[in-house]
Amino acid sequence: MMLDAKTDRARGYMLLGIIYMHALIAFASTRAPEGVMASFVQIKLLAPHVSVFFLLSGMGARRIARRSVFQITRQSVALVLLAIISHVSGFLIQVAVEGTGGGFGRSLRMLVEPILLGTGYSTFVAWFFLSLAMARFLTYLLYRNMAVFAAVVVGLTGLVLLARQLGLPDNIYEWRTWPPAFLFFLIGTRLPAYLVIPVPLGFAAALGSAVLTWFNRPGVLIDGPCLECDITFVSQPMVGGFGSFPVFLVQELLFFAFLISVSRLARPEWVTRLPYFFGKYSMQILLLNGWFLLVFNAWLLPLLPERDSALLFAGLLGGGALAHRALYVLLKRPIDMMLLLSFRAADLAESCAARLARRDHRIKRRIIK
Repeated sequence: MMLDAKTDRARGYMLLGIIYMHALIAFASTRAPEGVMASFVQIKLLAPHVSVFFLLSGMGARRIARRSVFQITRQSVALVLLAIISHVSGFLIQVAVEGTGGGFGRSLRMLVEPILLGTGYSTFVAWFFLSLAMARFLTYLLYRNMAVFAAVVVGLTGLVLLARQLGLPDNIYEWRTWPPAFLFFLIGTRLPAYLVIPVPLGFAAALGSAVLTWFNRPGVLIDGPCLECDITFVSQPMVGGFGSFPVFLVQELLFFAFLISVSRLARPEWVTRLPYFFGKYSMQILLLNGWFLLVFNAWLLPLLPERDSALLFAGLLGGGALAHRALYVLLKRPIDMMLLLSFRAADLAESCAARLARRDHRIKRRIIK
């Protein structure tokens, strides 16, 4: 029980950070650079840590190798369907809030292309579901059969190269996020069930993570740290965005240590209650955040001041958290139904695949006889 509560709080803290960062990035990207320096510092230091979400997901899948291939496929298909649901719902919200802005043909393309190509979604969170689906699938293959895993990786690499030759989007199916998502998910499955990190050690890890995150940039291991070099660079969990990958890996593991240490604390309850709630309903809150940002960008963002301030930061953090809490209570039934729909559809696909596999097996046995 303590493990579940700790993990839920850790996911909840991550979601609070994601909600805050998404709003802060939207704000900073629409204001003059000289007015958002404090915002940029926070983005540079905090935005890369979305990677830790994959670590936490891996911690909840330590026995993934014991499951059947159909169970794993079912869960991955459900996550892909969640990405599609997030995109389609977000597209409808975008049309309702901003209009089509280009006629029926352009609108249809904006709706269909991301579903077919797996990138360019209408929401900022759909990529996560797709990347988590691939991370789970690859981790399962690695544990069950190394040869099959290697063959799948080679095949996926070939498909990505073929897509680039055909002129398709460079990040088709969000493939640039697959390696870090897979690696962090895999590490999560290897962590002990009752991982305990003392709070003082956790804060020391947070300091180390902040230092590495600030200095991380392409070539830092060759050129050495530089306080003001590539200052606008923000590392991120995707191929080409790490900066220096060894530094990126260490900075994220240190941040994870900090997160786990503070997530052990159950009191004061007025602080931990909301993160626990968000962590318990993490998939629903992620879906909601993608839709909320579309409304936030269209209606609320123009009302914000031109310069950042402590009051603005408090408003984005506290207001965003409370708004998501209230909206989930209000929209709980339709959001839960969307999750249920994705898993029911995945169940149907799994049962169809299982029937086909059994039929093929019977046909082969008849031919042999």
